[in-house]
Amino acid sequence: MPVSIRHLITRYGEDGHWWAESWVQIDALGICWCLWKKRVCIDGVLEHADEILEGTPEHAAV
Repeated sequence: MPVSIRHLITRYGEDGHWWAESWVQIDALGICWCLWKKRVCIDGVLEHADEILEGTPEHAAV
């Protein structure tokens, strides 16, 4: 059975703030373990946060 170890990172807007979250994930024996997870506020880091937010599916014009 294959085993994988991955480092994942994502960024998202929530409650008026921008966040980056990263974690190490191990997949083995049909189970997924998250060994380390860190969330940091990145307000002010993204110069074009409004443009990014407008491009996300939940904010797309219908």
